[in-house]
Amino acid sequence: MKLPLDKVLHFLAGSVITSLTYWLLGLWSILLTLIAGVGKELWDYYDDSTKQDVELADMIATVLGGLVTSIAWFVLLRA
Repeated sequence: MKLPLDKVLHFLAGSVITSLTYWLLGLWSILLTLIAGVGKELWDYYDDSTKQDVELADMIATVLGGLVTSIAWFVLLRA
C-alpha cells in the first residue's frame, strides 16, 4: 500500500514537533503534537485562501508521527 505524500509529510511534521519538544515536556509532547495537528486542520477549514481540504486522516497522521517518535524517545532515553 502506497501512502500519499501528504500523509507522509503530516507524519514527519508530527515527528519533528515531538522531537523538538520531548526534551522539555517528556510524554506531554504528544499533547502539543495533537494541538498542532488539530490547529492545522482548523486553519485549513477557516482560511479561504488556502483552498485545502480538511481531513481527519491528516490530523491522525500528524498525531501518529508524534506518538511513534515519543515512544522511540522514551525507550531510547530509558535504555
